[in-house]
Amino acid sequence: MFIPERFKKQINTHLLGNMLDIDDYPLILAIMGRPGMGKTRQLRIHLEQLGVDVFSVSSAELECEREEASAKLLKQQYINASVNILKKMPSVLVIDDIDTILGEREPNTGMARHQGALAFLMHISDDPYYIENVGNVNRVPIFLTGNNFESLYEPMRRPGRTLEFEWEPNQEEKIEIIDKISRMAFEIGLTKEDIVVDGLVTTAGIFILTSRFPFLRTFLRPKSWSYCLRWRVMQC
Repeated sequence: MFIPERFKKQINTHLLGNMLDIDDYPLILAIMGRPGMGKTRQLRIHLEQLGVDVFSVSSAELECEREEASAKLLKQQYINASVNILKKMPSVLVIDDIDTILGEREPNTGMARHQGALAFLMHISDDPYYIENVGNVNRVPIFLTGNNFESLYEPMRRPGRTLEFEWEPNQEEKIEIIDKISRMAFEIGLTKEDIVVDGLVTTAGIFILTSRFPFLRTFLRPKSWSYCLRWRVMQC
């Protein structure tokens, strides 16, 4: 699977900034962007390729009846990753679609609903090596994904706590991704004519590709990719 260098560089920089304990480097990298841009999948695949263990928390898991439960879950996963680092295994905490749960629909509403989770993230970003009632821990890089981080509690987003990275592939990056996908398509017997009309990858072509390769659905949503992308003839 092709992952643009610009995306990989940002992930690598955040990992190194935390693992090398660079002064004042933020603990949290917030990857924001429109739906269908491949944020979460590219992040997880790249971390896997690097040999980094991922400890996850989904937005659904943060939607708890009891306010303190979401904070407890985040804390436990951070501790689990810290213990894994102690075993010489590089580890991170990934929180998916965080703005759907911790985002404020109206001013000052998010803090009341999820005070514990937000408080934990702010505390750990200020002091990544210590958790109250637990003691000293290893520093664990945190990655957030979402669509609209402007809805998050402002103090959590301040410089020094969170680094924001807005992701949307540019035209060249989209073409490179399609080039890689086309190679996969040819390997299973599809032809250029199956998915291209007048030099464009069509909506029908997108349907064929995503039917054969379900994981491509996040990359090839028609609304995200303007229904078609210009085809580049590959030199094999």
